[in-house]
Amino acid sequence: PLWWMEQNPDELMILDNGMKSYAKGKPSVTPIERTFESIASEKWRKDIAYGLSCIIEHIQQSCYAEHIFGYMLTGLMTEEWYHWSSGMEVLGDYSTHYVRRFREWLREKYGTVNELQKAFCDQNIDFDTVEIPSRLERFGEPDRTFRDPRKEMNVIDFYQFHNEIIPD
Repeated sequence: PLWWMEQNPDELMILDNGMKSYAKGKPSVTPIERTFESIASEKWRKDIAYGLSCIIEHIQQSCYAEHIFGYMLTGLMTEEWYHWSSGMEVLGDYSTHYVRRFREWLREKYGTVNELQKAFCDQNIDFDTVEIPSRLERFGEPDRTFRDPRKEMNVIDFYQFHNEIIPD
């Protein structure tokens, strides 16, 4: 909710242009200027989990609990569980939360700096210096469908992470 974002400005998504809000108008996520939480924020994840557990507990203790057979949780852009910047000209998330989670994901995937360097074809990279791919890297070459893992493994890995963090 907007009140949560106002109270937690450090937990918001950062866009590739350095801003925290999508601009009003097209192409935009909403018809108004709006900020969104970083789904990698530990505080947001903790708070949203607490909120969900409270509402489920409330429902389960109600007189109509026996009529509930399941819960359908929805969220993010148009409640379809795809990331806020999907299909947008302005990309997110470049927050410290997202960078940290991406680095953790890479550590889990590769295990060692040597394996990361081999995959990224970069002897100067390590888990503490990996960044979210730039806007240019993420958009890639428009005349190609597939990415070259010898040159773009950082982007391939980012998009795999990007799609795994949502169900997580």
